[in-house]
Amino acid sequence: MSSNMSNAPEIPVYKCLRTSSSIQIDGRLDEADWQHAPIAVINECTFGEKLPPELYTEARLLWDDENLYVAFDVSDPDICATKTERDDCIFDEDVVELFVSMRGIPEVKEHFAEFEISPTGVMMDLYNVAPYKSIINWDAKGWRCVTRVDGKPNDPTVPDRGYTVEMAIPFINFYAQPFLPNRAKELGNDEFAPKPGEQWRMNLFRIDYCSDQEAVTYCSWSPTIERKFHVPDRFGIVSFVE
Repeated sequence: MSSNMSNAPEIPVYKCLRTSSSIQIDGRLDEADWQHAPIAVINECTFGEKLPPELYTEARLLWDDENLYVAFDVSDPDICATKTERDDCIFDEDVVELFVSMRGIPEVKEHFAEFEISPTGVMMDLYNVAPYKSIINWDAKGWRCVTRVDGKPNDPTVPDRGYTVEMAIPFINFYAQPFLPNRAKELGNDEFAPKPGEQWRMNLFRIDYCSDQEAVTYCSWSPTIERKFHVPDRFGIVSFVE
């Protein structure tokens, strides 16, 4: 399917609230701040159809002086997640993803960080210098992620209910300038935190595989219009608010 950007939906805007208390990264999403955070529904499939109700997916974002916090709550009656190694090709199975346009290099608009998490907690992070041109041995510093599964992955005879993902990403990971370790420590992570009212470009995704690998669903918060996710011009707008 070729893209038709002239008929593309408007870019969505998400109001990312500052946390009022600490967030424990445990995959439970039981802090009051998560309950008050706006919901970003991931239901726009790449061919324009809506995600089936049994695959309902929502995400929430929060922030403080140190981290961007991201949570996914995913319905899935048949969880497929066999990969076990960090930076494995988990996008070949069930996965949720976050893409964030890099800061500090306004002249290079297509650089973006990519974070992927499988239902069983396998993590993959990439620095993209252009769509589908990635530095695969790039590792986000201090990225923490925990998942919780309600079901029995990889067993199609046992119905699953879904999974949750909770993560914290230090803001320094979204800046492209090279900093020597001592200089980065001297600055402190709060030097990289957004100011209230600042707007960043991001997108949130889900890939769902059924057990026979024949039906694959690609969905996003901000529709990419094409059967691919690496479309920086279609990233949504995340506005950081108090």
